[in-house]
Amino acid sequence: MTAVRYVDHVHVRFVDAYTSTYGVRDSAGFRRRLAGQLAADPRIDRYGELVAEVVTEPGRRPEPTPGAAHDWLLAALAVETGTSLPTSV
Repeated sequence: MTAVRYVDHVHVRFVDAYTSTYGVRDSAGFRRRLAGQLAADPRIDRYGELVAEVVTEPGRRPEPTPGAAHDWLLAALAVETGTSLPTSV
């Protein structure tokens, strides 16, 4: 699987997880609301920062964390829906 197809697949699964959780159908409107809701919630970013701090060996560069992956997926969702993101994402 190419990197682009993998990202597309992960992006779809990311949205599927939220539609399943909320019990709604996927739509452009849902994706816009989801992008806005996720961009407005700083908790996942802080969680990612804390995970990186805990799991990274001293003196080494932090590896991508679940928080970083969430930011990448949110950025893809924002591009797709034309939603603005805060500067921290």
